[in-house]
Amino acid sequence: MHAKFSPQTDARSPWITTCKHRFANGLFTMEVPKGFHSDLASVPGPLLWLFGPNGRHQRAALFHDAGYHFQPVANRSAIDELFRTIMLADGVPYWKAWLMWAAVRCFGSRCWNEKPCPRSAA
Repeated sequence: MHAKFSPQTDARSPWITTCKHRFANGLFTMEVPKGFHSDLASVPGPLLWLFGPNGRHQRAALFHDAGYHFQPVANRSAIDELFRTIMLADGVPYWKAWLMWAAVRCFGSRCWNEKPCPRSAA
C-alpha cells in the first residue's frame, strides 16, 4: 500500500500527506493527519542507493516520522517496532526491514528527544 504525498521544496520535509493515513493491526493503531510533513526515510547519503526514501518502506517511514513527532506512546521502541511491522506488511524483504529497524533503534534517540523532531514538522 502506498501513502499519498505531494512533493515540497523544503529539503528537510520534502513530502506532505494529501489525505489522512491509518494503520491498525491489533497491536498498533495510529493515524497520520492530512498535511503532515515528512522526509520519509532519513538515510545517510552513501546508503541512498540501497535505502532511498521511496519504495515499499515509504508508508512505514511516514508512520515512523509521525510517531516520533506526536509521540503517542511513552517510549520510542513501540514506534520503531511499528516501523518494522509496516515494512514487513508492505512486502519489504526481512533483511532490509531488519537493517532499517536496527538503524532507527541505534540512531533515533536524538530525534525522539527533540520534540518535535526537526525533520518531520507538521
